[in-house]
Amino acid sequence: TDELERRMEEMISKIDKMGGIVEAVRKGWVEDEINRARTARLRKINEGEEIIVGVNMYQEEAEEDIDIFYPDEERWEEERIAYLRRFRENRDNEEVRKRLEVIKEKMITKENMIPYIMDAVVHKATMGEIHDAMREAIGFKFEY
Repeated sequence: TDELERRMEEMISKIDKMGGIVEAVRKGWVEDEINRARTARLRKINEGEEIIVGVNMYQEEAEEDIDIFYPDEERWEEERIAYLRRFRENRDNEEVRKRLEVIKEKMITKENMIPYIMDAVVHKATMGEIHDAMREAIGFKFEY
């Protein structure tokens, strides 16, 4: 536990030096750390340094066939697109646009984003639209 405490204090110190967790997220440091940790753990699992029963040790030789449900992705996508189209038709898109602009403006400040996000949600902005506005504010483009 001493080692864990030491590592946590080091990480908190790094975050503080960046200007806090919001700045660390904006700079991409948090995402980089998550990816680094995930890659390191997968390497340990693959090389047998970390044991996961049934994954890299004590695997069943012959497993019974498992009936796997495969959703009709094309149909699901069509249904989601139709739903979003109807959803967007039944809202005040100008009000949504205004709320998304506020999110873009506030994203580059140190203000708490929650009230602005909640306001956008109340006016029926989708989470995808909100995330896109936040990404755009910090110069991150996500290709769909």
